[in-house]
Parts: sequence; C-alpha cells; structure tokens
Amino acid sequence: MTAPSLGFLLRHAVRHPVRTTRRNNHKTIDATGCGLGLLVVVLGFSGLVATWVASMILPLLL
Repeated sequence: MTAPSLGFLLRHAVRHPVRTTRRNNHKTIDATGCGLGLLVVVLGFSGLVATWVASMILPLLL
C-alpha cells in the first residue's frame, strides 16, 4: 500500500490550505473549513479501510 501516512497528510493540510476563491460577490470559501472537511474524509476513509482489514484478518485469527 503506497498511501501517504496520516501525519504527512496532516502536515500537508496545515502547510497548504485550500486557496480561498472570491468569484461570487465576495463569497469566500474558508480555507480551514475545506482542510477540515478533507481531513474528515481522509479519516473516515482510513477508518473504513481499517475496519475492512480487521474484518478480513479477525476471522483468520479466531
């Protein structure tokens, strides 16, 4: 599995926040909000992968 580590993703999200866009009448997308949303998605996906791996391995161990 060549996925980057969670620590690397956290540091990358902190260092490179999503740029704010001001296209629609000064409506700004909060960069930290986007970063947190992305972090939640990454954490949720890694949790799903972890539970899937556990469900594959646990029957073999029991």
